Amino acid sequence: MPRSAVRTVLGSLTRSTVLAGAIVLALTGCGTSTTAGTPSMPGAAIGAGSDLGTDLPTDPGTDLGTDLPGAGSGGASDQVPTAELDMQIRLANLWLPAGATGGQAIDVWVGSPEYGGTKLMTVDYGTASEFVAMRIPDPQGQGQVDKNTSWTISYYPAGKTATDDMLMQAGGTSSPGQKLTLLAGPVDADSTGLTLQQFADDAGSDPQEGNWSGPSIAVPTDGTAAVMINAMALQYTGTDGDMPGYIASAADGCLDYIDPLTGELHDDPYTDNLVGGTQGLTYFLQPGGDLRLHLTDPDAQTPVRDECAAAPTLDAGDTGLAANGRAFGFMYGTDPAAPKMLLLPVG
Repeated sequence: MPRSAVRTVLGSLTRSTVLAGAIVLALTGCGTSTTAGTPSMPGAAIGAGSDLGTDLPTDPGTDLGTDLPGAGSGGASDQVPTAELDMQIRLANLWLPAGATGGQAIDVWVGSPEYGGTKLMTVDYGTASEFVAMRIPDPQGQGQVDKNTSWTISYYPAGKTATDDMLMQAGGTSSPGQKLTLLAGPVDADSTGLTLQQFADDAGSDPQEGNWSGPSIAVPTDGTAAVMINAMALQYTGTDGDMPGYIASAADGCLDYIDPLTGELHDDPYTDNLVGGTQGLTYFLQPGGDLRLHLTDPDAQTPVRDECAAAPTLDAGDTGLAANGRAFGFMYGTDPAAPKMLLLPVG
């Protein structure tokens, strides 16, 4: 293969690519994910989120409410008191149930809905919630929390509350002022549950060692704007086992991006990473400039940057970002040739 035709889709292996390092954290046996901080690989503080797994384990998770006051067998329980943490989360819902052709709303719970849990939010497909304060069960009603407090939330199809309905249970450790964007996406056709990634809008003032060391998108300092493009929700829409890969452009050509393996601006004219699989890329564009995504051909033997001159697969238009602004651009849908984008400014 000519050197100028090397195309890397992050987190996947296609017929004409080599594998780049995607960060995947598997679920533990009890179904509770351990939240990773910014991965330790160079540059991951800029370009990567924490992927909390793609499958729901056989054991759907530890029930946080069964030993709390009001728990009982069958029927509704008295609501268990909760305490508010000094951190906030929001959820972007791009989840498609396995085999479905349309998305579905998600309910997010603290504790068990069968045993006095508290519903934090309901998020429709293709939308994101507002930021809400994280809460934890506080059965004694003391309201005392530490600056680094463990938290866990559970995800259910909207309106479902039985333990067997739970899609995933995952959590992390708080930091004062921390703000996280959580991304829910589909799983492959042979699995159940959902895929979950976490991104730090703000790591907080005192993150625990091993947790987030900085924001997922670094603040530009040269007057440009930064957009992290992520196509995790499209990873199972390709054919013949290929994950679709995209390259980003603006009116004047391909956009520069941060190489997730080096943490530096990509400057190799012979290779290009593509948006796809489980890991996104952070691109830089001029404020007020248009953002375009191009679906690439994994079998092409020409430089991938040639495709920036072609008609875009997705024309996202003006991002509305000011100088030094930042946003997440989450691609989703059921057809890789007709994707949509949920654009979320960093909170």
